[in-house]
Amino acid sequence: MFVTLPALLPVLFSRQFLYGFTTIVANVTILALTYVMVGFGLVFIVWWVVVRLFALLSASVTVLVRAVPLLLFFSLVSFFTTEIWQVFTATGSATYWTAIAMFILLGMGFLVVRLPSVVREVQAESRVGDVPLRRRERLNLALVALISESLQVAFVSGAIWLFYVVLGALLVSAEVRGAWLHQPTAVIWDVAWFGERVQVTAALLRVATGVAGFAGLYYAVTILVDSAYRDQFVDTLGEQLRDTFERRSEYLDLLRRRGVAVAPGEPT
Repeated sequence: MFVTLPALLPVLFSRQFLYGFTTIVANVTILALTYVMVGFGLVFIVWWVVVRLFALLSASVTVLVRAVPLLLFFSLVSFFTTEIWQVFTATGSATYWTAIAMFILLGMGFLVVRLPSVVREVQAESRVGDVPLRRRERLNLALVALISESLQVAFVSGAIWLFYVVLGALLVSAEVRGAWLHQPTAVIWDVAWFGERVQVTAALLRVATGVAGFAGLYYAVTILVDSAYRDQFVDTLGEQLRDTFERRSEYLDLLRRRGVAVAPGEPT
């Protein structure tokens, strides 16, 4: 009823088929997110990862040292080009955010590709006890790994976004923007800086977001193909989850002492 009833009403009374289809998709998405958040403890996983974010980032120091300078060089060259500013500012909001969503989905796709191998490696190198992880537990572990790597990519993308917002505000003056865009842009923040004007505009935020989205995609691909990062990430994640696996073993032992048969695949 939650999915279909709100969608059927506009279809039956006003023939708004597109609106009805959009409503169904939105309601199914809400239910799916609710199931993931409740069934897999998504809020607690995110909190656990945020608390340990910098410990997990230590596993990617080697990748950061190799990837970020090259990424900054190429993004810096493209950031100060007329075409980049025109492309990211001349498009409408719908097409612009669709392109940003493509960057995000592609990056998530690259991260999802390696999840099965990460789960196998963490399970093989960690002390999970004599009962292998059930399917639901493996999915939970995959979600932990995915959120861990996604937050690392988001951290790098956010740092690059902030860098270009500050750099663009300092170096891309109103005269330069006018020559590139041939039209004025909305000024969001304006401050005097040693006798000059430093402005953060809507166009600057659009360009910085686009460059940061591409940077996040590049970084996601980099950590996918870097074998040293994979090994360090698996080791770090396994170390961080050691207490969790120990609590799981204690829980299974308690069930056995109470006479409950515990085997892989059985609900516990």
